[in-house]
Amino acid sequence: LPTSTVTLPETGNPPKKTFTLISGTCEDKVLTDVTLSTVCVLIKNETLGATYYNVLGAAWVSGSEYWDNYASTNSAGTSFQLSVPDSAWTGNHQYRIKSKAKDRAGNWEVEAAGNTFVYDVTAPTSVVVVPAKNTGYNTLPTISGTASDVYNLSVVYASIRQRDTTMYYNGVDTFSATTENWIQVVQNPNWTVWKTTSPPYQSGVWYVAKSSAVDIAGNSQLISSENVFTFDNVAPQTAVETPVQFSTISVLTTISGTSTDPESGPSAVRI
Repeated sequence: LPTSTVTLPETGNPPKKTFTLISGTCEDKVLTDVTLSTVCVLIKNETLGATYYNVLGAAWVSGSEYWDNYASTNSAGTSFQLSVPDSAWTGNHQYRIKSKAKDRAGNWEVEAAGNTFVYDVTAPTSVVVVPAKNTGYNTLPTISGTASDVYNLSVVYASIRQRDTTMYYNGVDTFSATTENWIQVVQNPNWTVWKTTSPPYQSGVWYVAKSSAVDIAGNSQLISSENVFTFDNVAPQTAVETPVQFSTISVLTTISGTSTDPESGPSAVRI
């Protein structure tokens, strides 16, 4: 009997954001003669159940299995392919692709289970958690956050820029990049938490930390997460004005003085 195997989509139920070509291998020979006649392809919407795609009619049909999708084969009779428009697929639906070959004697292959894939056009998400929005830090060794996707992530990036100069961290040692420089972060299992080492900050400067994710289907995050924060590792200064140093006072109703912090401003003064 002739044989055929679906190779695209691949095994493992991969998510795909675009899918326009079904392909595979096939074979039927008598000695050295190619005796393969036809390869037909079944396209099933597993999410909906008994629903099959008619490529020529560009429509989904319900009921019995639809095998009248005829694939083209190469002259050696060893491979087949069938074009399908992206418009055939619905986001977050699973599809099964099966093939069945026939030889010139009219013998049909007993089809295998085929391969499945998920059509995924949903963008992933990521969020910067530390630094928090509108927060000041006197030490910040890492930038961290979370990321998620329905079918899993491929990579998450972070970028850091100085808010007022719009210069970006170059990923090595300085804020010298004039265009956004995305740095690949390190993931914990399943991207529940990600982090990257912080750049060398300058005290008194406001920064913007952003993140962006890409899933395994190739979908990119549409709107990057963005947190504005300031870095200040210079201690504030205070001075007591009343009472005057080394003075002798019989009545002291008020203790007063000054406080300064040129970077982020004092938040409290203790006596």
